Amino acid sequence: MKVLRVQLQNFRNYTDQTVEFGDGINLITGKNAQGKTNLLESVLMLCVGKSVRARDRDLIMSGQERARISMLAQKTGGTVRTEMILSRGENKRILFNGVPLLRTGELLGNVAAIYFQPDDLSLIKDAPESRRRFLDMDLSQAYKSYFYALTRYNKALLSRNNLLKQGYGRDVTDMLFPYDVQLCREGAVIIARRREYLARLVTEARRVHARLTDGEEELDFSYATRIPAEGDPEQLLAEALKAALEKDMKLKFTTVGPHRDDIRITANGVDLRVQGSQGQQRTAALSLKLAELSLFREIGGEVPILLLDDVLSELDNDRARRLLELCAGSQSLITAAAVDPALFEGLPVTRFRVRGGQVSRED
Repeated sequence: MKVLRVQLQNFRNYTDQTVEFGDGINLITGKNAQGKTNLLESVLMLCVGKSVRARDRDLIMSGQERARISMLAQKTGGTVRTEMILSRGENKRILFNGVPLLRTGELLGNVAAIYFQPDDLSLIKDAPESRRRFLDMDLSQAYKSYFYALTRYNKALLSRNNLLKQGYGRDVTDMLFPYDVQLCREGAVIIARRREYLARLVTEARRVHARLTDGEEELDFSYATRIPAEGDPEQLLAEALKAALEKDMKLKFTTVGPHRDDIRITANGVDLRVQGSQGQQRTAALSLKLAELSLFREIGGEVPILLLDDVLSELDNDRARRLLELCAGSQSLITAAAVDPALFEGLPVTRFRVRGGQVSRED
């Protein structure tokens, strides 16, 4: 899977720009605030349907009413085209191969991308919400059924929490029942899929981590949840909600369920969030992200596009070189303000330069 061409019109600081990418590593350099991240953001949006940085209307160039981005991508079965139209006065429109999509979820999985930015290097030490977001983004691209289950779960969770906040006391039990039923049904799907995905991901992550650390560390991780692995997850979640009802009413929010779960990550048996050094935490985060490349290929038969946004500057040259060697086997779009040319020696690289919303190819 690879991006052949991206077209941007009135998107962020791009007035009208077309970029044709090459195979292997695409290195995009330029000073800060020139549009490097904006370019990667457009590719990710055309894969997952939304920005991870801003609201839709904030992506439209100042003084303009509409923005349009499109992408031509190559898959095993041929080329596909995705187009997105953003408007200040209307909902965004998404077209796939010229056909309008009614829901954003219909876009997921058609062209998959893995996005990595400097903040993601803190994935290990950050709050559990960051690790859940990591799981949800990947699983939503790999399985549309997961995305829809997660959407229904979050909607029911919001309604349940709103009831708890209103403080009806014991009378709230019957009112919570329909939301509890939906939380248990959708939550069971979420928990089961997360467990399965992590069990498959850990094997590849260990291989990548051994490469990045020159075999000095053994990575491991597990799914941390209050729902036991043995038994019917839907029934077990129902029992957990019932047991936590008094606490939920006191705190006025739902305290159990997949929205509270986490991933426990260790290296050589040491909990990296608690005792890991910054270097260990960053290397483990990289290993998780790079492991997704192989796992996505197993699940969907395609290697996703790898988007690395200014990550190299956060790594020492040794780790950066090993990372690039791992990237060379698939298409990657990598941004950097400045790089050491020696890092890319012998690797397939297509180079671009960004200045003020203008992208030029450097031969």
